[in-house]
Amino acid sequence: MNWLSEGRIDLAVMSGPVPNRKYDFAPLFEEEMVLVTRPGTRPPGIVTGEELSHTPLVLGDGLRTAMDALLAGRGIELKVEIELNDHETIRLMVQQSAAVSILPYSSVARECAQGLIEARRLTADGIFRTLALGVRVSRSASLARDAVAHTITEVVADMETGGRLALGSTGRSAPRRGRARETASYAGTGDNPPQRRRA
Repeated sequence: MNWLSEGRIDLAVMSGPVPNRKYDFAPLFEEEMVLVTRPGTRPPGIVTGEELSHTPLVLGDGLRTAMDALLAGRGIELKVEIELNDHETIRLMVQQSAAVSILPYSSVARECAQGLIEARRLTADGIFRTLALGVRVSRSASLARDAVAHTITEVVADMETGGRLALGSTGRSAPRRGRARETASYAGTGDNPPQRRRA
């Protein structure tokens, strides 16, 4: 975000919204945050708030901050025993039953499909975070920027269609309606997608 605010880059994918007058925030999609474990280490079903509060976790500091914000007002306090800012290492630890963590479903959908990791919904309604394209407002549109934005939104739309952003009601991957296709339809045309400018 600092690079975007400083004008070193023209656009970025970020979670938010993040109030800033220097860039616009165009929501792309919602991705589900899930509890990840080695298959068979916990019973099937939704992870309740009480269970989550008592589950020792390995979590990166960035995701911990994001989860604290997403869980605010729910009476759930995470029990983080180890902070580790490396998703790949966390995934490997989970596969070896050396850790339990919370990760975006999109980052473990492949491992779940391969039976290497199990992902469980957090609370009955699920916990979702919004990812968006941040676009610097002081820069004029360019073909290069629009091409990159179009590619990003098309990749995200394909992930959404393939059910790699959220769990379904059965606990398996399922499509979740988002804004990826809508944003993609604007990217690359020279027009900006519908944006919510923050104060």
